[in-house]
Amino acid sequence: MSSLRSPFAALLAVASALLGGCIGAGTNSPLRPVSSGFPDVTGIDLEGREVRLPSGLSGSPRIVVVAFEREQQADVDTWIRAVEPLLAARPSARLYEVPVIGSSSAPFRFWLNNGMRAGIPDEAARRRTVTVYTDRDGFLAAVGARRESIGTLLLDDGGRISWRTDGPADPGKVAGLAAAMDALGAATTP
Repeated sequence: MSSLRSPFAALLAVASALLGGCIGAGTNSPLRPVSSGFPDVTGIDLEGREVRLPSGLSGSPRIVVVAFEREQQADVDTWIRAVEPLLAARPSARLYEVPVIGSSSAPFRFWLNNGMRAGIPDEAARRRTVTVYTDRDGFLAAVGARRESIGTLLLDDGGRISWRTDGPADPGKVAGLAAAMDALGAATTP
């Protein structure tokens, strides 16, 4: 019996070491449309926490950059850089990256979540990235987006979409976002 424990213990030790930094697969979320336009869905952040959107997102207001394809990350990154000054001036506001993937098998979700996690060493970036596995076409229709382009949304305290645009950030879009944040009463620091 002890000869079986030794290889088994070694296997467990190796598996624990390899999977120690991994997060779970998350779930395929049902798409629960709401009148606000942003559907009620559940995702997983890259720290492994389940997050219900939009109600589980902190901040006031919340900027949500939604991507639908891997190749769109460069466009998402333009928004991350562009909103840093807006967030610095409005300490209660938050930014979230939300990759929306079609419903998938648990092994695929596990592989994808951990592949994204491995590529993002910054804990704050991991917490703000919430991957949602759901009916992608239904989600696109609900938020008025197209699969070919990212969508940037501003959510008010009730989770309603109060402003939106498509594509990478540019000065005009960022000015529009800042004005929409001000219209929501996002407190700015002097």
